[in-house]
Amino acid sequence: STTGQGAPPDGAAKFFRHIKKRAHPATLLQGWRYGVLALGDTNYDQFCKPGKVLDKRLAELGAKRLVTGPENVPGEHGGPCGAADDAE
Repeated sequence: STTGQGAPPDGAAKFFRHIKKRAHPATLLQGWRYGVLALGDTNYDQFCKPGKVLDKRLAELGAKRLVTGPENVPGEHGGPCGAADDAE
């Protein structure tokens, strides 16, 4: 979720600070497979920013995305529109 001006929720702040450190090697998360579910309200300028930041950073550190899906799906009931990519 997003709080304030696109900040991660309080419970995830420590994790975000750690994962965003530039000292990590590009292979830190090699072998990891992940999915990010970012929920929010498109009326806000920083819509789903923490999810987008996390997705990008995990990939930069060598993790491989399990699923992809649409961004900025209009309406409250977009449903599970994503498609599994290379999911085993």
